[in-house]
Amino acid sequence: MRTLPLLVFAVLLPVGCWLERPREHDWFLALDPSQQALALARQPVEAQIDLYLAEMLYGHPPRLRLADALAENGPLLVDPVLARLRADDDELVDVHLIYALARAQELKRADVRSDSNNMRVIEEAVTSMVDPRWREIARRDVQRIRNAP
Repeated sequence: MRTLPLLVFAVLLPVGCWLERPREHDWFLALDPSQQALALARQPVEAQIDLYLAEMLYGHPPRLRLADALAENGPLLVDPVLARLRADDDELVDVHLIYALARAQELKRADVRSDSNNMRVIEEAVTSMVDPRWREIARRDVQRIRNAP
C-alpha cells in the first residue's frame, strides 16, 4: 500500500514538469536545427533572445549552436542581452546569455570586450551567481570573451 503513493508521485512528477514549460515557443522547439536558425533570423532581436532561451532551457538536449545564429545580430545583440543580464535573476538564463555574448565575440560579430561597461555588467552578473557550477561556467565564458582572437 505504501508503494502506491510513490508510484503516483513518480508518474505525475514528469507530467507536472512538462506542464510547467511555457507553451508559446513549442512551434520553435519542434523545428530541426537548420529550420530554427532560419526562423530565428526572421524575428526581431528581442524575440530571437526569447527563442534562444526557450531552446536552451527546454530543448533536450539544447542546441548550443543556436548561439551562433543569435550572434549574427552583431552589435545589435549586445545591448538587449546586457539589459536582460541586469534585469534577470535566473542564473541559468544568465549563463546562456553570457555564452551568446562569448560566441558573438569569438565569431567577430560584436566587440563585447572593448567596452568596459559591457564587461562590468557581465562580471557583476557572474559575481552575483550563488550556484558555483553556473558561476564557473560563466567565468569561463567571460575568459572566452576576453581572450577571443
